[in-house]
Amino acid sequence: MKSIGIRIVDAVVLHLSVIGSWAIIEIVRRRYGRLQRAIQSFEATYQFTAGSAVRSLTFSKGHVETKYGPVTSPDYELILLDPLAVARQIAINPNDIFKLMVENKIEQRGNNYFLFRYGYLLGLSRRYFEDLLTAITAPIFPKRKHNGP
Repeated sequence: MKSIGIRIVDAVVLHLSVIGSWAIIEIVRRRYGRLQRAIQSFEATYQFTAGSAVRSLTFSKGHVETKYGPVTSPDYELILLDPLAVARQIAINPNDIFKLMVENKIEQRGNNYFLFRYGYLLGLSRRYFEDLLTAITAPIFPKRKHNGP
């Protein structure tokens, strides 16, 4: 059985991860047409659980929202067995959610299409920020042409 301190950390990581995902997707959705198109007709409800902490993320009509507590019939449920490891992996490479399944960091219920779609949406968000960073730093660090050996 986990200590109360670890359970609190797990709950905080779960809520911050889901709320963080929601905030990033919402910010990027408003500025990046590719993500807007990806969620425009996407309808899905995800439920995230870590111990007794539960939070949902719902995509509907081109928008995304998050709520505290369980939902009656999520399309996909992710149970985070090691929330810190999950948060680290998603921060490093959001497209590689499959690695979390293989390493038994998460359990899942539902059609895996929804898991991979979620990873795809996070990947689009990451791409937006990478492109933005490149655009911001290009005037500061211009690419130099190489004129031979």
